[in-house]
Amino acid sequence: MNFMNKVTPPRIQKNRYLIFRRALFAAFFFLIFTPNLHAQDNVSKELEGIFISGSVHQMFAVGELSQYVQPKPGWRAGLGYNIILNEKHSFPIFVESGYSFVSGTNPLVRTFDIVPVVGYAGYTFSPVTFLDLFIQIGAGGYFAKVDHYETAIDLAEGNLVTTMGNGLIVGAKVGAGVSLFERSLEIHLNGTVECILERDGPVPLPGASISITLYPVKIYSVISRSH
Repeated sequence: MNFMNKVTPPRIQKNRYLIFRRALFAAFFFLIFTPNLHAQDNVSKELEGIFISGSVHQMFAVGELSQYVQPKPGWRAGLGYNIILNEKHSFPIFVESGYSFVSGTNPLVRTFDIVPVVGYAGYTFSPVTFLDLFIQIGAGGYFAKVDHYETAIDLAEGNLVTTMGNGLIVGAKVGAGVSLFERSLEIHLNGTVECILERDGPVPLPGASISITLYPVKIYSVISRSH
């Protein structure tokens, strides 16, 4: 026989039962859900490295190529992940594609369209919170379309020929920029070199671009914390 049941009034026994039941529930909730909440926080932190980028890109024709073509403004878009070691050092990896259009200045060459698909890896140094200095190197492939006349007779007769092609391309970027809103938005000025690897030798295509990089998960985290 339980002596405490005899000497404790029924209301106090009921209250003790409710307190005990709620304590068990609280302990169960803490053990089951708290690790998941921490895991979700860790996953969210890992996902903050995902970024998307877009840029306006201008190529320049150099050497013999400048006698035949005049590049027009194009664009690039990328998707990647930034491996952040600390506040000053990070290593972005991403895939970038886009479109560039070149008009012909030689009567035999009408247009030259190129679509590169390049994988990049880089290093970014941030000496202060809002400033980025970086270098990126990449390699990939390209698809191209050239509208041209094979001979002067074809030009006179209007026999325009379209040649499709593809091949290998390598690229490099150096630049500087600013990071805003807890590094969730980056604006960069880039000097670029894309080099088409032809059988007769490499064809360098230097250029310049201005790019904007967004970190969607990090932007969401910044907005959530502000509220």
